[in-house]
Amino acid sequence: MNNKGQITVFLCVVMTVMILIGLTVIEITRINSEEISFDYASRGAMEEVKAGYHKELFDRYHLLFRELSQENKGETEICGEIRQYIDYTLGEGEHRDITVEDILLNGRVGIMQDELKPFRDEITEYMKLKTELTLIDDLIDMIKQGEEASEKAIQYIEDGKLDVCSGESNWNGEDPRSVMTKQTSGGLISLLTADGMAPSKDKIDTTDFPSQNKGLYEDEDVQINLSDIDEMEKQLGISNSDCILKLQQNYYGIAYALDCFDYYTCDKDYNNKLNCEVEYFICGKKSDYDNLSSIVNRIILHRMPFNLICLMMDNTRIAQVEAIAAVLSLIPGVSFSAVKYLLVACWSYAETLVEIKSLLAGNRIPILKTEQNWLTDINKLDELTDMDSINYDGPGGIDYKGFLMIFMAEKINKLYYRMADIIQLNLQKNNSDFRFENLTYAWTVEVKARLCPRYLSYINSFKNVNEVDEDIYRYSILLEAGY
Repeated sequence: MNNKGQITVFLCVVMTVMILIGLTVIEITRINSEEISFDYASRGAMEEVKAGYHKELFDRYHLLFRELSQENKGETEICGEIRQYIDYTLGEGEHRDITVEDILLNGRVGIMQDELKPFRDEITEYMKLKTELTLIDDLIDMIKQGEEASEKAIQYIEDGKLDVCSGESNWNGEDPRSVMTKQTSGGLISLLTADGMAPSKDKIDTTDFPSQNKGLYEDEDVQINLSDIDEMEKQLGISNSDCILKLQQNYYGIAYALDCFDYYTCDKDYNNKLNCEVEYFICGKKSDYDNLSSIVNRIILHRMPFNLICLMMDNTRIAQVEAIAAVLSLIPGVSFSAVKYLLVACWSYAETLVEIKSLLAGNRIPILKTEQNWLTDINKLDELTDMDSINYDGPGGIDYKGFLMIFMAEKINKLYYRMADIIQLNLQKNNSDFRFENLTYAWTVEVKARLCPRYLSYINSFKNVNEVDEDIYRYSILLEAGY
């Protein structure tokens, strides 16, 4: 009988140990299994948050960002979505074992961070698939040729400051400079655009624009001075040598601007508040009219050296200029050389305006000017408005878009911020509360949860078993997500 009692006690002890080991294994398995489920649910929740990207921003501008509210930097918004997704995935109700204790938004990468680096990176990735570096070599050649032409034009003017009249002239007519003043009295835009094609003078409100918060205000206009030979020399001597490097380093951003935004000669029709959006990137003016006017002045400064050099090397046309200068320099206090080169500049200016008229009509012009493709007559500048635009289809040509690319390279430090301005302006049509600065590229979230113990009290009831720490029932996972 005593042996039977010992066996019974022994079996009870063995059974208790086996039950304890079994429950422990079951509990550990349950903890690991629930942790895996929690991990999958949390990662799925992050993908769900990513799926909330700004649809209009993606459809129109091919950018993947999520707009978050300014309140709490979007913490309530993101954390609420993650909790809702986890609850749905793991099931709701009193029988669910896992309880989400806390969700923390530990950090986020906004679109404005590091001088718009997330914005610039997304543009680059998109354009690498969209475009090739096809135009860059032609544009670089034009910039180099423009630098050479400017240097030669200045040298011609310097060398000719001591020119004297070599003979008499019987020229009789109106000073071409006065003629050009009359021709341009109504503004260059009305002279260079077709009837009904002048851009709007309506101004936009730029108060909340990202560029304004950065202190990038509208640029000053530079207009060629045809009355002061020394001032004109300074304007022709403006260097664009650093533009080549900027164009090479930022080609994708520049190409993106032309691909996704309006400019004067493109055929996009978004019915935007500004239709000369790319021109705004360069000039920062508040109306289409002012932006296009500023672009015209910039093209004049870039094209004048080419036309000046061509004219100075054309002996026949220079003889016409000298005949006029000989008469006009008879006025006391006026030197022959000064009048001669101001007349050369005036004629080159008129030629440049005819070229710009062709550019604004959507046509191409030759980069290098020759005697054969010269268009204007100094004695007929009053017929400037009646001249038809040309369309050059030979090699070495450039269109309006090519000039915009060069100008954007010159203003690359303002380009992306002004893109941000226009994106905000356009997306506010459907949502007046939209702010570009609220767009988010990536975020880090910590999710904390607790598993309801099932057999812990039974296991801890054994006196000879070390008490199990309840921290094994707590989960914490740090997740990073972004586009």
